[in-house]
Amino acid sequence: MIILTLDQALGNTEFDSIPKEKGKTRMRVYMALLAALMVSACSNPDIPGKKYMVDGTEMHLYCTGTRNEMPTVIIEAGLGGPTGFYRRIQDGLSPHLRVCSYDRAGIGWSDTRDTPRDAAHMVSELHRLLAVANEPGPYILTGHSLAGLIMRVYIGQYPDEVVGVAFLDPSHPDQFSRIPDMDDFLEKGKTLYKYAEYAATFGLTHIYNPITAGDWWDYVPEEVQPQLTYLFNRSATYVICRKELKEFMASATEAKAAGNLGGRPTVVVTAGTFPDLENSAMESEYRKITSELHKEIAALSTKGQQVGIAKADHMSLIVNPEYANRVVDLILEVSHEAKADMDMKN
Repeated sequence: MIILTLDQALGNTEFDSIPKEKGKTRMRVYMALLAALMVSACSNPDIPGKKYMVDGTEMHLYCTGTRNEMPTVIIEAGLGGPTGFYRRIQDGLSPHLRVCSYDRAGIGWSDTRDTPRDAAHMVSELHRLLAVANEPGPYILTGHSLAGLIMRVYIGQYPDEVVGVAFLDPSHPDQFSRIPDMDDFLEKGKTLYKYAEYAATFGLTHIYNPITAGDWWDYVPEEVQPQLTYLFNRSATYVICRKELKEFMASATEAKAAGNLGGRPTVVVTAGTFPDLENSAMESEYRKITSELHKEIAALSTKGQQVGIAKADHMSLIVNPEYANRVVDLILEVSHEAKADMDMKN
């Protein structure tokens, strides 16, 4: 059954029609794929943190650091991103305060849900998870990429719980309409994730996975790499990526409707390089528009600031030790400012 399925996937449905000299080559491919499927079935790394039952499904939460007088930092991931992506940032913050990262439904070690993957649903699930896990606020919300929309919705729904915000190269609700040549990005992205889902189903991602083949992967902590490799060889990972991307515009609408950030200390960190556009005519324009969008996010708070990290790109910002340490310092600055505001009110 597996051989037949792989044969069809490779487009060779007529076994007898293949020249004899190619038979050994094809058999080697089969053996590699079968080995990959066996590895996929057996390799299940230890899960950091704990899983909690939330409305009938389990959600994964990883908390470190001692709870003290400082606000708790909650790390919200980018699209399809598991907790391991943010390990350097979490480890850098943990000696100073309580910090929790988690996997949204269907991502990492959390179970899937049938509900839509827009920001409003994800925010509601996070709120219930924190309550079940007894991780009370106040919070400093810290988030990367798509999390820029999710955090704004959280603040709109639960304003009394959030005292500070750190946006890490965040998404902007209008980015697809204001950045040239990105109007078809959503459809292309969903198509790419669909192909990745098929590749993972047949074990092809064990042979070559474009996600773990990126230059930024070398900066991922060694102890986290087996976890991430396992997760990005699962077809379910790409299913949820496609679902979150499908709901991007709904999440963008919800974020815009959530209002401003009031007087919460806020930092927006902007990555300054774009590897896919390097030396292209688009690079400078993309950098200019991205900076403008991020300045608008910072302006949502009367205590907002934008900080650029010129040599960082979207992913190295969170995994490269140099850039991640700078991000940690900025989050701590927001945390201390928020704590001072809290003290003044008490």
